[in-house]
Amino acid sequence: MSEDEEKKHLILYLGDDHKYYDNLKKSYAKYFKSIAFEHVTHSVEGPADVQSIVHKVNSIKPAIIFLDFSKYMLEYLHLSRILTRLNSTRSITKVGLIDMNQNIKEVKDTYLTGLRICHVKSTEIHDVIFDSV
Repeated sequence: MSEDEEKKHLILYLGDDHKYYDNLKKSYAKYFKSIAFEHVTHSVEGPADVQSIVHKVNSIKPAIIFLDFSKYMLEYLHLSRILTRLNSTRSITKVGLIDMNQNIKEVKDTYLTGLRICHVKSTEIHDVIFDSV
Protein backbone atom coordinates (compact mmCIF):
# COMPACT_ATOMS: atom_id res chain seq x y z
CA MET A 1 0.00 0.00 0.00
CA SER A 2 1.41 3.40 -0.95
CA GLU A 3 1.85 6.27 1.46
CA ASP A 4 -1.09 8.16 -0.09
CA GLU A 5 -3.42 5.20 0.37
CA GLU A 6 -2.44 4.89 4.01
CA LYS A 7 -3.22 8.56 4.66
CA LYS A 8 -6.73 8.11 3.31
CA HIS A 9 -7.61 6.10 6.41
CA LEU A 10 -6.39 8.58 9.01
CA ILE A 11 -9.05 9.96 11.36
CA LEU A 12 -8.34 13.05 13.42
CA TYR A 13 -10.41 13.78 16.53
CA LEU A 14 -10.18 17.32 17.88
CA GLY A 15 -11.74 17.42 21.31
CA ASP A 16 -11.65 16.35 24.94
CA ASP A 17 -14.37 13.68 25.20
CA HIS A 18 -12.09 10.66 24.94
CA LYS A 19 -14.74 8.22 26.18
CA TYR A 20 -17.03 9.19 23.29
CA TYR A 21 -14.19 8.96 20.79
CA ASP A 22 -13.21 5.52 22.11
CA ASN A 23 -16.75 4.40 21.26
CA LEU A 24 -16.34 5.86 17.76
CA LYS A 25 -13.07 3.99 17.27
CA LYS A 26 -14.68 0.71 18.34
CA SER A 27 -17.54 1.30 15.92
CA TYR A 28 -15.20 1.98 13.02
CA ALA A 29 -13.40 -1.28 13.81
CA LYS A 30 -16.72 -3.12 14.03
CA TYR A 31 -18.35 -1.82 10.84
CA PHE A 32 -15.25 -1.50 8.65
CA LYS A 33 -13.21 -4.59 9.50
CA SER A 34 -11.37 -4.61 6.17
CA ILE A 35 -10.09 -1.04 6.55
CA ALA A 36 -7.25 -0.25 8.93
CA PHE A 37 -8.03 3.18 10.36
CA GLU A 38 -5.35 5.13 12.15
CA HIS A 39 -6.65 7.45 14.87
CA VAL A 40 -5.03 10.68 16.05
CA THR A 41 -6.43 12.90 18.80
CA HIS A 42 -5.68 16.49 19.65
CA SER A 43 -7.17 19.15 21.85
CA VAL A 44 -7.54 22.89 21.41
CA GLU A 45 -7.32 24.71 24.71
CA GLY A 46 -6.92 28.26 23.53
CA PRO A 47 -6.51 30.58 20.56
CA ALA A 48 -2.78 29.84 20.32
CA ASP A 49 -3.49 26.17 19.59
CA VAL A 50 -5.60 26.88 16.48
CA GLN A 51 -2.71 27.66 14.13
CA SER A 52 -0.67 24.66 15.30
CA ILE A 53 -3.66 22.38 14.67
CA VAL A 54 -4.11 23.81 11.15
CA HIS A 55 -0.45 23.14 10.46
CA LYS A 56 -0.78 19.59 11.82
CA VAL A 57 -3.86 18.91 9.66
CA ASN A 58 -1.99 20.09 6.57
CA SER A 59 0.96 17.85 7.39
CA ILE A 60 -0.90 14.60 8.21
CA LYS A 61 -3.75 14.98 5.66
CA PRO A 62 -6.50 13.05 7.49
CA ALA A 63 -9.48 11.62 5.62
CA ILE A 64 -11.95 12.57 8.36
CA ILE A 65 -11.83 15.24 11.05
CA PHE A 66 -14.15 15.21 14.05
CA LEU A 67 -14.51 18.60 15.75
CA ASP A 68 -16.01 18.32 19.23
CA PHE A 69 -17.67 21.63 20.12
CA SER A 70 -18.67 20.61 23.66
CA LYS A 71 -15.70 22.42 25.25
CA TYR A 72 -13.81 25.54 24.09
CA MET A 73 -16.63 26.46 21.73
CA LEU A 74 -15.10 29.70 20.37
CA GLU A 75 -11.75 28.09 19.56
CA TYR A 76 -13.39 25.17 17.74
CA LEU A 77 -15.67 27.53 15.80
CA HIS A 78 -12.61 29.47 14.66
CA LEU A 79 -10.76 26.26 13.76
CA SER A 80 -13.76 24.91 11.87
CA ARG A 81 -14.08 28.14 9.90
CA ILE A 82 -10.42 27.97 8.90
CA LEU A 83 -10.53 24.28 7.95
CA THR A 84 -13.62 24.70 5.76
CA ARG A 85 -12.16 27.69 3.90
CA LEU A 86 -8.62 26.50 3.18
CA ASN A 87 -8.09 24.94 -0.24
CA SER A 88 -5.75 22.34 1.27
CA THR A 89 -8.41 21.05 3.69
CA ARG A 90 -11.59 21.65 1.70
CA SER A 91 -11.83 18.04 0.45
CA ILE A 92 -11.43 16.54 3.94
CA THR A 93 -14.66 15.31 5.53
CA LYS A 94 -15.32 17.38 8.64
CA VAL A 95 -17.90 16.31 11.22
CA GLY A 96 -19.08 18.57 14.03
CA LEU A 97 -20.02 16.99 17.34
CA ILE A 98 -22.18 18.86 19.84
CA ASP A 99 -23.63 18.05 23.25
CA MET A 100 -27.33 17.75 23.91
CA ASN A 101 -27.15 20.58 26.45
CA GLN A 102 -25.80 23.17 23.99
CA ASN A 103 -28.25 25.89 23.04
CA ILE A 104 -29.71 26.39 19.58
CA LYS A 105 -27.51 29.43 18.85
CA GLU A 106 -24.38 27.32 19.35
CA VAL A 107 -25.77 24.63 17.05
CA LYS A 108 -26.48 27.24 14.36
CA ASP A 109 -22.99 28.68 14.81
CA THR A 110 -21.43 25.29 14.04
CA TYR A 111 -23.26 25.15 10.71
CA LEU A 112 -22.35 28.76 9.92
CA THR A 113 -18.67 27.80 9.95
CA GLY A 114 -19.28 25.77 6.79
CA LEU A 115 -19.64 22.30 8.27
CA ARG A 116 -21.96 20.07 6.27
CA ILE A 117 -22.25 17.33 8.87
CA CYS A 118 -23.05 17.96 12.52
CA HIS A 119 -24.28 15.41 15.06
CA VAL A 120 -25.49 15.50 18.63
CA LYS A 121 -23.31 13.23 20.75
CA SER A 122 -25.25 10.30 22.20
CA THR A 123 -24.86 6.58 22.74
CA GLU A 124 -26.30 5.95 19.26
CA ILE A 125 -23.32 6.58 17.00
CA HIS A 126 -24.37 4.62 13.93
CA ASP A 127 -25.23 7.76 11.91
CA VAL A 128 -22.01 9.53 12.91
CA ILE A 129 -19.95 6.61 11.57
CA PHE A 130 -21.76 6.19 8.26
CA ASP A 131 -22.23 9.91 7.51
CA SER A 132 -18.50 10.48 7.86
CA VAL A 133 -17.40 7.78 5.43
